[in-house]
Amino acid sequence: MSRLFILILCACLYSLQSWAASSFEYSVKECKNWVAENPPKIEVIYNYGDLHYDYEKSPDEIKQIYLEDNPNGVVERIRGLTQLSARASVSIDPETVMLKSERYCTYPKKIEVKLLYTPVVYISNRLKKDSCQFNLTMRHEQTHLQFGHQALRDAAKDMRDNLQQYIETNGPFVSKDNYEADEQKVVQIYTNKVEQIFNDFRKNLEKQNSRIDTTENYKKEASYCRD
Repeated sequence: MSRLFILILCACLYSLQSWAASSFEYSVKECKNWVAENPPKIEVIYNYGDLHYDYEKSPDEIKQIYLEDNPNGVVERIRGLTQLSARASVSIDPETVMLKSERYCTYPKKIEVKLLYTPVVYISNRLKKDSCQFNLTMRHEQTHLQFGHQALRDAAKDMRDNLQQYIETNGPFVSKDNYEADEQKVVQIYTNKVEQIFNDFRKNLEKQNSRIDTTENYKKEASYCRD
């Protein structure tokens, strides 16, 4: 009699565990369906900023500005510098809904990212305007601007695509009661993801700019002028 009771009890416990597991899986499916029907809105805004030219700085002053942004940088002679001051801001609006299974479904209802430049081009005050060296330096810095413009456009697209894929891969959060913690997780996880994508963008931009900031290219450019 006792053995039969134990067997029945164990069977009941196993059934409850199986039901709980299947119930949670059902809630996850229900949550994913909700998100599919109410997809997150991802908005990425980018702005090149108002370009400013500064012709008042000496080569030493421009060098100091460069070293502030690149503490480990090495530069001997410098005639110009393009400073884009790229930055990003992110706003994340998490939403939690009550499912029919009486669990909470939490996901990012809206993600808004802003990618911005504050561009300044410094041209040495030692260069005479309209001279060969002045025009050559200006073309060099404008090439950096072109790199920056293309990189920002690409970064905005990559940001949208990566965030959309990240949402689909990771899915929403499902919980029985502690949905406030899930909302905090949503904000933190997607803030970290935006930061990662933005850092990759900055590294790629630096790599692109390094293509023309070489000793060989500087020598080649210098050979174009005799003044």
